[in-house]
Amino acid sequence: MITQVFPNLAKLSVDEKHISLFPEDWLCKLKCLDVWLDESSTILSLDDFLHRFHTIKILYVGGNNQVWYTSFKNVENGMNARMRGINHRRELKQIFKQESTNTNNLEQLEIVECDNLTNLVPSSTSFQNLTTLKVCFCHGMINVLTSSTARSLVRLRKMSIRSSRMITEIVADEDDQGDNYAAKDEIVFSELKELLLVDLKSLTSFSCSGNNCAFKFPSLGTLVVEDCPNLKIFSEGELRTPKLQKVQLSVFDNKLWAWDRDLNTTIQYVYLKRKKEEKEEEKEKSAKANEKEKDAKDSGKIKSI
Repeated sequence: MITQVFPNLAKLSVDEKHISLFPEDWLCKLKCLDVWLDESSTILSLDDFLHRFHTIKILYVGGNNQVWYTSFKNVENGMNARMRGINHRRELKQIFKQESTNTNNLEQLEIVECDNLTNLVPSSTSFQNLTTLKVCFCHGMINVLTSSTARSLVRLRKMSIRSSRMITEIVADEDDQGDNYAAKDEIVFSELKELLLVDLKSLTSFSCSGNNCAFKFPSLGTLVVEDCPNLKIFSEGELRTPKLQKVQLSVFDNKLWAWDRDLNTTIQYVYLKRKKEEKEEEKEKSAKANEKEKDAKDSGKIKSI
């Protein structure tokens, strides 16, 4: 009966606790789903949606009503998923379950305002078809990806990590590499063209894996590093960025950039220059404070006379 009433239902906004009332065959043509979260509902996982709804092109989790203003015509084969503002609703630590097999359909993933996430996904997660990854305002996240997950990003074209104050590195090395580590000492982002690292106050490097891991970015042409005051080096191991000619220091000002021989040298140059400027500013502030104090004392002496 429902399929006769809504034979071509393409967009649906629904509370999470009611989503189970819709059998899969009722939503066989659904393209956009907006799920509103409930404080009393169970721990959320994107697996639950990816497994059930195979025709969805765009998934919003967090109830922001954006589904009604979104076009899915540009999403051809995979799914776009966006999770937003769930930090106060539940203790969400990871968005996928361990050993998830439901991620290969994802093309674009955006995580916004999810403060309880300490990392994006379990180390076993693979994103073979992901083209865009965005993380923003996730203040509990310490690292974004494990090295094994990073190796699966063979189609990733854009990565944007912004305004997450606890992130110390983007790619974290697994603790237990075992005997196979020597065979897995290279991570290649073969299609990554654009990388944005913006307003990451605790970021010290893209990866802290040391000299054991090489990073290669054969297609990277745009790198933006803005307001990352503790970024001392990009990575310690071998680093190749053959197409990169500059590091842009502002998202909006293309004229503000730096380059010194290679990426690591440039990052170190920017870091040291910033530290030098900070010291000079501190000296200037201290000198002004001393001058102000001296003027106050001199003024007191004049009054006493």
